[in-house]
Amino acid sequence: METQLCFLKSDGTYRLTQAQPEPEWPNYLRVHKNRQAISLDHKPVFTQNKPIYFPTIEELKKAEAPPPELNPKRNMVIVEEGTVDPYAVRYPGVRTRESQERRKQLQEVWKTSFQYARESATRGDSEQKYQKAGFLLLVGATVFMIMVMGLIAMGSYASKAIGGDEIGNTESEISAAAEPGETPVPVPALSQ
Repeated sequence: METQLCFLKSDGTYRLTQAQPEPEWPNYLRVHKNRQAISLDHKPVFTQNKPIYFPTIEELKKAEAPPPELNPKRNMVIVEEGTVDPYAVRYPGVRTRESQERRKQLQEVWKTSFQYARESATRGDSEQKYQKAGFLLLVGATVFMIMVMGLIAMGSYASKAIGGDEIGNTESEISAAAEPGETPVPVPALSQ
């Protein structure tokens, strides 16, 4: 059921806004438009009365109390602008709460909101950002290692080429068993 909030201002004016109770916050009415919350600890909600107009004061004096509405369409809360605690008919001393009680209530609100925020956080918000950074770091380290191994291979390739050995030449100089006084003859190596 929709609840109408009547915010009384210090200059004698008021503003009206709407709010609906939320299952996550049973003890508060939240006005998302103004980012405000109203405490419902002392049951300040009452059914909104329809005004009854009388042409004269004599008719008002003679009139009986109006019958209560059986199916109210809207509830109402009266609250002073800038405060969390609304006026409650049943508890007239609501506005004079001690600071310790108010501080305790704010701590409970903070704990509850932190718990709801944690529950509503998606997996992408909480865990994935660290996993994503770790994955990128791992990929970067792998690419770096491949580059280092490539540079090492290129360096050994270049040193063989500069040293005079031709790469890919499988011929070796194995001399045949020569008798004294003969010159050794190179024999081609066997290919594997």
